[in-house]
Amino acid sequence: MSFFQDKGYGLIVPDMLGYGGTAKPLDPEAYAPSLISKDIVDILDAGGLQQSVLIGHDLAKNNLIQSRAVFGYENFGRVTPGDFVTPEERTVQMELLRQGGLAAPLNWYKIMTTSIESDDDQVIPSENAVLKKPVFFGASLRDYVAIAATYIAATK
Repeated sequence: MSFFQDKGYGLIVPDMLGYGGTAKPLDPEAYAPSLISKDIVDILDAGGLQQSVLIGHDLAKNNLIQSRAVFGYENFGRVTPGDFVTPEERTVQMELLRQGGLAAPLNWYKIMTTSIESDDDQVIPSENAVLKKPVFFGASLRDYVAIAATYIAATK
């Protein structure tokens, strides 16, 4: 975060459901993209933001896409961990994960392997189903879990 702060960007960096200081529901239905997207929009609205650049890492990118498609927020992107994450920040992230365990965070994967995510996508109005703004999508060719070809195919 300090990477962006040092460049003058204002930041809102919420923990996603199941991680850090958030609730850790064990029911995968609680992780439906429309619910998470609504949380993101509520945070932006509470901050009085009319415009934002939303950056999502890993599975959070799906919620950013729905934030635009369902609620009308315009800009988003995806970032993977890199040099901008300091060792201190990484230590905090790992400690929070150790404390909270993996049961709740694994629900992010369960919604993809059940019909929860695809059923939830049905709430996207048809006129918003195709994004009409430029989007940057970056994927790692060495990520053996989130396989780049799968996500690239989904962008077409």
